[in-house]
Amino acid sequence: IAVIQSLDLSLFSAVRVLDPGAIEYTLAEQTLPLQLILKTGNHNFVAIQNWCDYVGTRLEKVILSSELPKTKLAQYIAELSKKSILVEVLGLGPILLFYTPRYLLTYQSDQDYRSTQQSTILSAMASCDENTHKGFRLIETKHGTLMFHAKDYCLVDRIPELQAMNLGAFQVDFRQEEKFDTLLKIGALIKAYTPEAYQEFITAYSRKVTQCFYNANATDFAPDLIAGLKSV
Repeated sequence: IAVIQSLDLSLFSAVRVLDPGAIEYTLAEQTLPLQLILKTGNHNFVAIQNWCDYVGTRLEKVILSSELPKTKLAQYIAELSKKSILVEVLGLGPILLFYTPRYLLTYQSDQDYRSTQQSTILSAMASCDENTHKGFRLIETKHGTLMFHAKDYCLVDRIPELQAMNLGAFQVDFRQEEKFDTLLKIGALIKAYTPEAYQEFITAYSRKVTQCFYNANATDFAPDLIAGLKSV
């Protein structure tokens, strides 16, 4: 709160909020429009609608989960558009698998490291002993450890389809990228999408990409899986 109060909020057009406590504080103490991050634990429209109703007229945009399949995303955009609420989804960037306040990398080297190196960021690659999955990215900061999927989420080639759905914002998360020219290239591609330009960009991209959630949610296959188990 002290940091927020020290900022010149006239420089900002909106406040992006995730934590319910931050939502409550912003509604009570600020007047800026809210952009509500509903990426975690809000996969059904009842939950999303309840948050929208709670924030009320201050709500400008909702950022929905990347785990929503295409059919659900289109349905939610259509419903929220009726109330003039914009929808944003991750278009290109890392897939966060989990966050823990524990220091997973420091523990492997020096348990007292964090007490003297609060601002240092550590990174490593991880693999799984139980299967062949590998290439997971671990990043440790003073706030804990984040684990990202080996592949980035990418809906760039779906831009025409998303435009037809009336998607309000296409998020590009390049916080882990080191080359600024890559950001310039993706910006130009989003503004003027062509299949040829996309193929050139994705061939040179630093990581493999996936559309796992957009194409289908794993739970969609549950009935077939159960039928198969019964037959066995």
